[in-house]
Amino acid sequence: MVRRVPFCAVDSVLSSAFGNDRDIIREEVEKGFAQCWEIGQAAVITRREDSELVVVCMAGKGAVRAGEVIVQAAKKSGCKTIRFHTERPALGRLLAPLGAELREYVFQIRV
Repeated sequence: MVRRVPFCAVDSVLSSAFGNDRDIIREEVEKGFAQCWEIGQAAVITRREDSELVVVCMAGKGAVRAGEVIVQAAKKSGCKTIRFHTERPALGRLLAPLGAELREYVFQIRV
């Protein structure tokens, strides 16, 4: 089952995926720039950037099934690509059958 939900419905499930960005992500959702979804037992926040669907964060059970749903939704809405950043390399391996390819590394310098 796929359904759009308010931020409060996914907040606790996604807490480990927010990092230090929880307030920024919540604000993006509240302003309508991003959307919250429940896909089976997974919680997902997405936003659209031109022809790219950005998976802001995802957590819960059933990542592969949620990934399949996201790919189909992106195709249906005319997106050309889907992008996600993760600190968990295993997610890339899980989603490889859907066409996930490593495109970049993200570096951070704490100051």
